[in-house]
Amino acid sequence: MSAGSGAGAVVRVAIAPLQAEPRASSPQLSQRLAGHLVEIVSEQGDWLRVRGADGYEGWMHAGFVTRVPGRSTRQSRGVSRLSLGCVTRMPAGDGRRALPLGAYLAPDEIVEHGEAIPASDLATRFPRDAAAVARTARDFFDGTSYQWGGVTPWGADCSGFAQTVFALHGAPLPRDAWQQAGAGAASAHGFMALELGELAFFSD
Repeated sequence: MSAGSGAGAVVRVAIAPLQAEPRASSPQLSQRLAGHLVEIVSEQGDWLRVRGADGYEGWMHAGFVTRVPGRSTRQSRGVSRLSLGCVTRMPAGDGRRALPLGAYLAPDEIVEHGEAIPASDLATRFPRDAAAVARTARDFFDGTSYQWGGVTPWGADCSGFAQTVFALHGAPLPRDAWQQAGAGAASAHGFMALELGELAFFSD
């Protein structure tokens, strides 16, 4: 295993699995979406151990990313467009691809179906209030199948669902449920009187 150079990479496929070990049969821990930046922590053959903006690490096949200079995992929201679920094509017309909620489009990518918005408009489209958070959860994830490690309406686990929804509203959460449980303050109302937008966690 070689140590990472601290270089960055950008995900170039719609969804790149983040796996527990550097092999395709390893369990999926999470996912990184198109256009998102990751930091390369270490390398092993064709596999990269990467860290995302949320600090979460896992193994990703090198074929899913394009290396970029620097090690920042901060997105440039002023020039990016965020998919709300869309089908796109490139200007040359070379193929189409579907992008899930939360993926970033390439600068010259053209939306054919669905919707994408400038990332700078997120605060307007997804305000930080409880009713809006609940609407986003319902509108985008109603009917979503459970998928361990998933973070999109194409398949999500409980903590991936929560992380994606709250991130849209400018409230980033850690990736796993146990991390999310420690990130906020305890409800002042008790479990039987939870308010809209609050999350409930259970210990074994």
